[in-house]
Amino acid sequence: MNYSIRQATAGDRPSILSVVRAAFSDGEEEVRLVENVWARPEYLADLELVAERDGAIIGHVLLHRGYVEDRSVAALAPLCVHPKEQGKGIGTGLLNEAITRTNSQGHPLIVLLGHPEFYERLGFKPASGLGINTDIKLRPGPDPFLALPLEDYDPSIRGMFRYCWD
Repeated sequence: MNYSIRQATAGDRPSILSVVRAAFSDGEEEVRLVENVWARPEYLADLELVAERDGAIIGHVLLHRGYVEDRSVAALAPLCVHPKEQGKGIGTGLLNEAITRTNSQGHPLIVLLGHPEFYERLGFKPASGLGINTDIKLRPGPDPFLALPLEDYDPSIRGMFRYCWD
């Protein structure tokens, strides 16, 4: 591994936004999402991670509290790696570290919208299989609304999911 993963700091924010912009085709939408989460009480600062190489941030993952009905869960949005660094395991490394830290803090599960072919490799499954649904309009095809139960998962966590900004 020729990069390191660490907790993000407020001083990293300009670099984080640069990576977010570069990683997504409509990066401004994701930039607004990240800034929105930073401004909310549901922001989980200790679960925001960056990957860096030689002092440059090359990847980022952000978690915050989301809700299934009135139950708090961890929600991931977004995970990104600079396009020049994609395909090198950095996203997987960030996600694995985020899972480990989220689990160690006692969150029952992680919910996200993402590419099933990437996230299912790491144990995520369609959230609907756990009785967790969303009213977000999803595209036809494989279900991108995914969840990963953690050690403190409680099967009674069921119902409609909402992000902190909903």
